[in-house]
Amino acid sequence: MVKLHYVKKARKDYPEAGIKKGEPYYWWKFRFSGIRRSKFRPRRSQLTQSEFLAQVYDIEDTIADLNTVSSFEELSEAVIDIVEEIRRLAEEQQDKLDNMPDSLQYSPTGELLENRIRACEEWADEIEYVELDPDIDRHDYISNRDYREAIRDALDEAIEQIQSCEYLGE
Repeated sequence: MVKLHYVKKARKDYPEAGIKKGEPYYWWKFRFSGIRRSKFRPRRSQLTQSEFLAQVYDIEDTIADLNTVSSFEELSEAVIDIVEEIRRLAEEQQDKLDNMPDSLQYSPTGELLENRIRACEEWADEIEYVELDPDIDRHDYISNRDYREAIRDALDEAIEQIQSCEYLGE
């Protein structure tokens, strides 16, 4: 894992990162590569050199941002996109495995790819099984306010269930 550093005041300008002298910034360095800088805290996907893990982290961040969703329709669309992205990631890993020579498919690298494929499929399935069609009848509520609160509670519960689904690979 790479170590992230925070600098309160830059000693000089770093124009490639948009950092001016005196401004705070973050920096990190991977083994065998140069220093990277950012004015803002980097996302987890920026702190790994694994293309696969960067994509997993981006998907997890998208799931964490579901709290901004305001309707079940919007949530359903977001879930469809997330599941498609996870399945696409699994397909990429399957393609990598299929393109390996047979002798390497049973090596630790082949096993890693198989584990990633299985974990992605399980993750996508788990998200797909979250109930996104609440059985809330408008006539069961006296006021519109109570009805809207029930819908919001159901939406929050669905979002919480989706956010509890996680990638269990590696």
